Order: sequence, then structure tokens, then C-alpha cells
Amino acid sequence: MKIILAVLSLLLVLFVGNSQSTKEHVEGLFNKAYATLDTYPDSSYYYADMALSISEGKGLEWHQAKAKYILGYVYKQKGQFSKSIILYLEAISILERLDDQKSNKDHVKIIVNCGNILKNHYKFKDAHQFYDRALELAIKIGFNSQILKIHFNKSMAYGMEERFDLSVDEALICHELSVGFDDERMRIKTWNRLG
Repeated sequence: MKIILAVLSLLLVLFVGNSQSTKEHVEGLFNKAYATLDTYPDSSYYYADMALSISEGKGLEWHQAKAKYILGYVYKQKGQFSKSIILYLEAISILERLDDQKSNKDHVKIIVNCGNILKNHYKFKDAHQFYDRALELAIKIGFNSQILKIHFNKSMAYGMEERFDLSVDEALICHELSVGFDDERMRIKTWNRLG
């Protein structure tokens, strides 16, 4: 199967027309992968894997990281968490070198996803380390929506640990920030969390 995918990827690279750059072609594959992510994960995997092959062949680092991000998400959806974490960590390794706004935003999201997987597997200490790392970067780049999500996820993790004082503290931080960031949805979610 991998040989077939490699041959198809090579053919796609060879036949990309002059009207469409390789980057645009790979980004089109990302769009197809996202469109099928929840309904047809195998198709999403196929598009992301093709994008990864092309990106690696052309040395497109951000695109490689994005493809690994999507592949990691597909594995997470299928319950294959070890494979998901490995792909996420490979993507993080690439994104750490790039350090631009687009890369940093994906970097934050992937770190949060790692934290969520660890939280859901009761690896709270590791989850909090990922959340803290993501929070530091999200604050640095002003990624407000992720700052809220990180505090909310930290609140949930503390609640699962039965560390209710810290859970409430994080929920209150999230609520206060949601007011400042004018995020009605997160404000409601936090109030529901606080009961």
C-alpha cells in the first residue's frame, strides 16, 4: 500500500501544472483532508499522507508539520494514541525551528492536543507540562482563543484529578479572560463548568 501511495504521490508531483504551485497543491490536499476528517478518516489519512510525501520531497517544512498534524489527528480519532503522539511530537520538532506566526499557531494547537490525550489517559503531570508549554507560547504570540482553551483544559484536568481548588481557579481565570477577550461561548462554558 505504501508503494502505491509513493507512486501516486510521485505522479501527482510530476503532473502538477504550471498554474498551480506545489505549495498550493499540497494545501489543496490539506483542504481535502480536513473536509473528510470526521466522516471519512481513511480518506483524510490518504490526502494527508500524499501531502506529506510531496512536502518531504520538496523540503516544505511547514507543510510537513501540517501533514503530520493531520495524520496525528486521524490516529487520535481512531484511538491509536501512541501513533498520534509520535506524529504530533514530530510536527512540534519541525515547528520549533520555524518560529513564525502561522507555525506558532499550529505549534500551540498540537501541544494542546498532546496535553488532551495525556489528560484523557490520566497522565496529569505530563498533561499539565504540555498545557503550560502551550500557554507560554500562546501568550507570547497573542493567541487568545487558545489561551482560553488551555485554561479550560487545565481546569478539566484538575477536576479529573479531584484537585477542585485548582480546577475552580483555572475556570475563574478562563472566565475572566473570556470577558476581556469578548468570547461569549467560552464564558458560558466556564460558567457551566463552575456550576
